[in-house]
Amino acid sequence: MKRLLLRTVCALAALPSISWAQNYPAKTVRFVVPFVAGGPTDIQGRLLGEKLGQRLGQQFIIDNRGGANGNIGMDLAAKSPPDGYTLVIATVGTWAVNPSLYKQMPYDPVKDFAPIMQVSSSPGVLIVHPSVPVKSVKDLVALARAADAGARAAPLRDLAGRDEAGARRDDRRRTARRGRR
Repeated sequence: MKRLLLRTVCALAALPSISWAQNYPAKTVRFVVPFVAGGPTDIQGRLLGEKLGQRLGQQFIIDNRGGANGNIGMDLAAKSPPDGYTLVIATVGTWAVNPSLYKQMPYDPVKDFAPIMQVSSSPGVLIVHPSVPVKSVKDLVALARAADAGARAAPLRDLAGRDEAGARRDDRRRTARRGRR
């Protein structure tokens, strides 16, 4: 499931009728997309930036800052002045998954950002390699617990049919048989 959140963009779109001490935006707005150009988050950010620019009468420049699963762009946005002229479009990965994957995060998703609105969502799908002998999530959990055998957790790559190096087990055997290992 992928949820896209915004730092302040949606507040701007929802509040155009309120009179401000100054007209906002009074200058170009930087819209950080923490992924490379061409992906779904980039496309959504560009569409949103275009519509906000039309509605608010100011240009929204897309700044793709991909890398580290979105952490580079999110860090850039987190360290920008909180003046409303740097916005970021976030995903469930940059918001919730990355803090559980990385020991040290360059930003705090709770303290450094103010989510305003969910822009979209998409369903999540749990899949396993066809060689994994499971037919349900209950079977997968049982397999993971059995594979655990006292360890902290069964690595997901093992459940996905991959070895510690990340290669699929059957691919590795095939490569070894061909003498290219």
